[in-house]
Amino acid sequence: MYKHHRFYALLIALFTTVMMSGLSTGYAQPDALSRVAQTTGQGEVVVSDLGIFSIRLPQTYVTEPISVANFADSMVFGDTAASEQAIIDLVIDGNTTSVDGIGGFVGAAQLNGQDPSPYVSVLMQSLVDALSSDIQTTQPTQAHTFGGQYPGELATLSNGYLAVMHSQDQLVVAILISDDLPTNRAAMSGLLETIRTPAEPPMTEPRPTNASPPTAQAQDSDLTPQTVRSSDDQVSLVLPGEGTVLDYIADDQILAYGDSDTAAQSRLYSAKPDLAPKTALSGSGGVIILYSMDRFGIDPQNPDLAPLMQQALAGLTGYTVEQAAQPLEGSSDALVAVIASGVERGYLALIPFGDQIAYVTATTLPANFESNAPLLLEIIKSVRVPADTEESGLGGLSGLESTPEVTVEPTEEIGGLSGL
Repeated sequence: MYKHHRFYALLIALFTTVMMSGLSTGYAQPDALSRVAQTTGQGEVVVSDLGIFSIRLPQTYVTEPISVANFADSMVFGDTAASEQAIIDLVIDGNTTSVDGIGGFVGAAQLNGQDPSPYVSVLMQSLVDALSSDIQTTQPTQAHTFGGQYPGELATLSNGYLAVMHSQDQLVVAILISDDLPTNRAAMSGLLETIRTPAEPPMTEPRPTNASPPTAQAQDSDLTPQTVRSSDDQVSLVLPGEGTVLDYIADDQILAYGDSDTAAQSRLYSAKPDLAPKTALSGSGGVIILYSMDRFGIDPQNPDLAPLMQQALAGLTGYTVEQAAQPLEGSSDALVAVIASGVERGYLALIPFGDQIAYVTATTLPANFESNAPLLLEIIKSVRVPADTEESGLGGLSGLESTPEVTVEPTEEIGGLSGL
């Protein structure tokens, strides 16, 4: 079935906004498409032609660099050659079939040293205004922090997503479409969270399930503690260095984090399967889920969380309680317990903040827990609601360590912690 989507108008809108703002891409781009189809490798980093951005795509996806006027660097991709071709038709000619699967476009505009943040809302509004009549926004445009580090805005469409995000010196636009959004929603939103600018270094070989511990030099440069805040400043936590944070606090009251994209996605899938693709638990990470005390009849002035913690631990499936709930140091009325299953081991905490309760987990592979326990506990203790306005550290603790010999084979029963 063919439909005539004027998505090309989205790109014209970007061109108009950029030109009227006095900005320039800084690159002379031909109108012709550069056709160099390629598979994406082992689901690892796919770098754009000029290295301005990257995205992580599954192994079966195909991708091509594409030249679009007034974009410094851009690419199209699809989960099949047909879906990718549909995106090419959409971007180049303004025509497309209804995409059977997932197809997408990512493009970056060079700002020549100007602050990109003022242009995010302007661009998003222009793009939304340029939507054709048969494409509707199904949710109001909302602020979103992509990949836990790129502020921007996200619009949910009747057939996909429209995103505008920025780094210190880049504006990045992403369009993902599908003819079956309910089925592909989690996978599509997950792809948006993997965009990086500048591009991540590509992997020359598949990443092992458990990488060797980083060298002391790598820890010094890559594992500096960072305070991560949700896009709406409801929540913050401190992490030991680079990783992935999936921020759904504003809409779904959940934030997932991990020492890799896979680790974060696996925690998010365990708690909210509708927000993430099915992913086996791996690496180290956790979730923060916010609940209203009213939901459980708890008095904010005297928050006794012991009955709720007992209920939470009793309701775990496939887990044992290795250490009963006890007070969390430095947080009045908070409780923390040590839990374990065949695929993860770590902490589960309930922490009161005003009239809210934060359900917080920090887990790793069972064989790695003993070496990582102090840091995992510090991450739990670093959670703040509302977000901490200052940068905080992790008490001098080094990064998470892993045991290369340990692997966990994915099973049909993935398991995981699903909240209260």
